[in-house]
Amino acid sequence: MKRTISVLVSVLALVGAVTPAPLLAAPPEQADPCSLQAIVEEVGEITHLSEETPAIIIVEEAHNSVLGQLEAAVMLIRLHKRCQLDFVGVEGAFPEESEAFDTTWFQPSEERARLGVAVSLLAEGEISQAEFMALAFPEMVLRGIDDRAHYYHPEEEYTYAALNLLQAISVVLMPTETYREFAEVREQLDGLDPEAPDYEERFDALYERYITLGFHSDPWVSEHYDILSGGAITSITAEIQELGVIIERAEAMREDFRRELNANVDDYIAPANVLLQFYRDAKLRSETMTRQMMDHHRNRPEALLGMMIGAGHTEHVVELFEGAGIPIAVIAPLSLRDESEAGNLSYEAYERKTQALSVDGEHGLGALLDGRSAQIKPPMVLSRAWLRAKALVYLAIDAIAMAAASGERDPEAVEAAVQAAVGGGGLPPYITVHYDTLEMAPDPEGNLTQVIFALTITLEEKRTVTVWVRAAWQEEAEDIDRGDLEDALLAIIRRMREAEEEETEEAEAEPEAETEKRITPNTTAIFGQAQEEVQAHIIHD
Repeated sequence: MKRTISVLVSVLALVGAVTPAPLLAAPPEQADPCSLQAIVEEVGEITHLSEETPAIIIVEEAHNSVLGQLEAAVMLIRLHKRCQLDFVGVEGAFPEESEAFDTTWFQPSEERARLGVAVSLLAEGEISQAEFMALAFPEMVLRGIDDRAHYYHPEEEYTYAALNLLQAISVVLMPTETYREFAEVREQLDGLDPEAPDYEERFDALYERYITLGFHSDPWVSEHYDILSGGAITSITAEIQELGVIIERAEAMREDFRRELNANVDDYIAPANVLLQFYRDAKLRSETMTRQMMDHHRNRPEALLGMMIGAGHTEHVVELFEGAGIPIAVIAPLSLRDESEAGNLSYEAYERKTQALSVDGEHGLGALLDGRSAQIKPPMVLSRAWLRAKALVYLAIDAIAMAAASGERDPEAVEAAVQAAVGGGGLPPYITVHYDTLEMAPDPEGNLTQVIFALTITLEEKRTVTVWVRAAWQEEAEDIDRGDLEDALLAIIRRMREAEEEETEEAEAEPEAETEKRITPNTTAIFGQAQEEVQAHIIHD
């Protein structure tokens, strides 16, 4: 009986989310607020330290973790305020792209609004910690250090090439009875009805058996499946080595593939070689990013510099820096070390983010703006029209809600308040607030002044979007300033961790439809495409 293969595997991350190496011993805690122990307190860990006084601080990140981005932002704030860190080199952006971190379009007159909107965009998962620093601290210098020539993502068919090849090897090695059961389980999986009430329960049971048969029937296959899926790989270098071992084993089984599968083993190896080349190119990116940072260090040898990279790059980058005699330290968000899923973007939201779209679900403001109809990591979005529109709209909504709460009802006075709050000459021409639609909305609870209005945004290719907004201002909410920005982020981090422990829906970062969204500490908003949508939903205190 000739054997066939139909792979059904779970999603595995490529570069940014490989499991980091074990924590190394950190130096004794010091009283100095600029000590690394003080920098990582509560939010991170020191994973490597070549000298007690590093010239470059490497901050690892997991690209799909909002919690990790928040933790990294806290560490960057501390480094900036306490240690005078004023330069960060960033993976995923390129030296020639000066607009990647341009924030001249974002000039709110109040620091409260600037920081409030920046915090909201970070907590929503719209921007990275590097982009957050650019919005919150305009004096910070952020520069792309990545290698465009080797910056790409393999097509989806190649993403799982290592597991596909490993399962092919497993099928070839299976005893006949094992293969018959494996084929039967696969057929049952394919025949499941997703609409059946017991679908998830049956799928989980069959899938578990499918994985057991498909990857644990042979000791060698089981060992390498555990390496690929169990967190044993800590770097891009290790990915290259492991994939090479699997390819070598397949090549040695050429006749077995022909006999058992009636197939040319090269047909299975070819996709794995594409993935192998991707990892080799990722290693070249590590070298380019390191060279870029070495150049910045030579230009400012006395300055402390920061470097933001995915954890998969760290091992090789550390080797290169230490080989050049440049002292470094590596710090990582706690969520990267304890594999916390609190605040992780859903698969769908992360896929949108990798395409430089908003993480918002279909009813969110970002979804209305980004025109939705891959890369290694999510690209920078500060230069994207939809992100700029979203940030400026947040500022306008905050100003309108504050004016309404103060008793202002005159449309011209509200418009003046918005223009003053946005700063920099007011809203750009592509954003129009329809002040003639302003209406006060009833609050059955009697606690909040709520206002409804419409605005229109014209984006790329003259695409026009009209958005209806219901907003409420809460005077008692605490403003954010630079002095307590760190505490504001820590409060969000703690809530996410508590939500994960309680297994509540708050731990999911996929925005839900028609929900209230806190856009600044003072202002909450609901968005819709029709007036009736926002009229029907009350903002609760």
